[in-house]
Amino acid sequence: MFKEKLRMRLSQLTDVAIIAFLVAMTTSITSPVFPVFAEKLAGRPELVGPIASVFGLSAIFINLYIMRFFERDGALRNLRLGLLLFSLVFASYILITSPLMLALAQVALAAAVCFSWTALSILVKSSSKRGNLGESEGEYFTFVNFGVLVGVLLGGAIAISSSYSVVFLYASLIFLGTYFLAQRIGINDGFKPHNNIAKIDILQEARRFFRDRKLRMAYMANVGLYFWASASLLYLPIILKSLGFDFQKIGMILAVMIVPFLMLEYPVGKLAQKWGSKIFISAGFFVIALASLLIYLNYGAIFSMILFFFLSFMGSAAIEPLNEMIVNARSSGKNEVQNMAIFKTSLRLAYFLGPLCAGLFISFFGISGMFLAMSVIMVGFWWIIEK
Repeated sequence: MFKEKLRMRLSQLTDVAIIAFLVAMTTSITSPVFPVFAEKLAGRPELVGPIASVFGLSAIFINLYIMRFFERDGALRNLRLGLLLFSLVFASYILITSPLMLALAQVALAAAVCFSWTALSILVKSSSKRGNLGESEGEYFTFVNFGVLVGVLLGGAIAISSSYSVVFLYASLIFLGTYFLAQRIGINDGFKPHNNIAKIDILQEARRFFRDRKLRMAYMANVGLYFWASASLLYLPIILKSLGFDFQKIGMILAVMIVPFLMLEYPVGKLAQKWGSKIFISAGFFVIALASLLIYLNYGAIFSMILFFFLSFMGSAAIEPLNEMIVNARSSGKNEVQNMAIFKTSLRLAYFLGPLCAGLFISFFGISGMFLAMSVIMVGFWWIIEK
């Protein structure tokens, strides 16, 4: 009986990881072209950040409100809803002709992301073996990052011989196929949906969350990580395009940046269970701060910049799987959905503040100066974690 249950759990974790791989791959197909597409519509690079920040602002509120949907319907049903929304959003990109239309589309994209990734995070825990959450998170994020690697390579290859519309069409169709695939898998949600949703007090749940020191640390670490990542990944394709790189080469360079996640996240997840998470998170922010400073000092020397971007992503890989692992470890069936929904607002807050601040930094200091400002901010997050 025990072996049968173990095989079922492993199968469920694999199913969740495969869906996560497809979601990550398909969103990443658009990564090499979306920033350049947005810059073309907006006319100036500093306007790309504010347009992208609409996504983060919308997601903050959506992520809190969707707790009610998860309590009522469970994780799997909301995962399917998110996948369908993804397909519709990327199909709508084909019709977009103005910055305002693109900004409005970010609201719908935020809903798709919130439903899909919150559901996947919950499903990872429910599919994990007891006492083995760190390893499961490492495996899950390895699938996710491999999906990103494949996605940026595919996106660059498609874009080099096609238009923006073809890239978005591919993404829409793959998400539609993933939606139908998710209809056929049988994953245990890990909690029973119910209709007693009127009693959920978001402010009370948030106060309870932030009273926990470890949850607070995980939240701030996630804000810092994705503040940097959202700005850097948004402007890296624009920088490379301005330096004469085509979309295929941009996709290849973005793929190289994913390698540290594939190399480090699984072993970091396992080691953190023995040594604790704080040491890895602190070291990760120190590395990101140093790499950002070196990018600023070597701006224009493309090979040096790529090397230091790679270094910064190594720092990120030491942080990414641990924040969510901490939240899952501090959650039980009673508050699992609430904790994950509140925690995910850290990601959405970062995706609002990161691109918005990046646009402001570029307006005042230029693109190279943005990395100096980012370095100073990452030192601030390192200090918060150390404190």
